[in-house]
Amino acid sequence: MSSPRISLLYGLRPFALKNEMTEDEAKRANEFYNWIIEEWDAKDDNIFIWDFYKYETEGDLYLQDKYAAGPNDSHPNRKFSAQVAPLFGKFIIDVIQSEAE
Repeated sequence: MSSPRISLLYGLRPFALKNEMTEDEAKRANEFYNWIIEEWDAKDDNIFIWDFYKYETEGDLYLQDKYAAGPNDSHPNRKFSAQVAPLFGKFIIDVIQSEAE
């Protein structure tokens, strides 16, 4: 008896600060994100999506300045990373225990 292979799609795409991405690029990236979440992600499959986008953008088109490593550095800063790391860990556990959607 074999178990289904679990695939984990993490982050989809790191988002950038407003000064590092045009509005058109941000809108296209957001459209892709919405397609992944609303259409591509089928229920009851073995693919689980960690929705990092909603944390880093808070529903905006860009990475929130307060979460960036610097004014021209779209990497997450240490404080933000420390806030979301436990959520990511819980997500992994939920996937393993088959409690994630």
